[in-house]
Parts: sequence; structure tokens; C-alpha cells
Amino acid sequence: MGRTTFYAHFETKDDLLKEMCVDLFSHVFSDSLSAESTHDFSMKTGNPSAMITHILYHLLDNKRNIIGILTCESGDLFLGFFRQYLNELMAARLLGNAHLSSKNLPHEFLVNHISSSFVGMVQWWIKNRLAQTPEELADYFMAVISPVIY
Repeated sequence: MGRTTFYAHFETKDDLLKEMCVDLFSHVFSDSLSAESTHDFSMKTGNPSAMITHILYHLLDNKRNIIGILTCESGDLFLGFFRQYLNELMAARLLGNAHLSSKNLPHEFLVNHISSSFVGMVQWWIKNRLAQTPEELADYFMAVISPVIY
């Protein structure tokens, strides 16, 4: 694709990244989990651990692209979009029906904290060459956040 064609569709490279994120995240963070070639959580819709594992599988399945994005100048922009979708997911599906054990915490703070923890966990996972399976990592994450939300 030539420069002229690119700029006819996107004003900047960041606009292209945003469009790619919207396409990717609208599927990954979908309300209904579907069967994929590497995993099938379609029967576990609404299960927080299954949702987390589903996201991790998508990151693993796209590891080459994700690692490329995170190591370039647009990595922070990608993480910002990722965190935005995570905030919505955590607020609606993870904390929506939770009986918060720490009632003194503002809901927005807790959503941000859990989403930030998830992003940090993904960065740690990538740094450690994706040594854990998505199921193992989801178990770690649920073990850390469960005392706060249940």
C-alpha cells in the first residue's frame, strides 16, 4: 500500500492501530465466547476465569504481533486501548455482581487497580517468554483478585 492510499484511510499510524485494536478487542472482549482453533470457552460464558483465559489465549495466539506492538513506539497506545477494554470488562462482568470485601474502596479505583494488575501480568508473562499456559496465568490472576472481590 502506498503512502497516499494509507492516508486516504487513516490520518496517522495511531489511527490505524486504534482501528486494529477495536477490531481485535471487540472480538476478544465479546459478551459471548466462541469456539476457537486453540480453545473453546463457548459453554463457559459468564465465568470470570474463562473470560481471562480466553483473553490470554488470544494474546498467545497473536504473540508475534503483540510482542511487535509492545516493543515499538506505539506500545503505550496499544496498552491504553487494552486497559480501556479491560476496565469495561472488569466493571461489567467481574465486579458487576461481586460482593466487595473492601467496601471502603471506590469502585473506579478497584476497576483500575485490577485492570492495571492484569496488564502488568501480561507484560510479565511476555517478558518471561510466555512460560505459563493461559490456564496457569488465569489461575494466578484469579488467586490474586479473588480475596478482593469475593
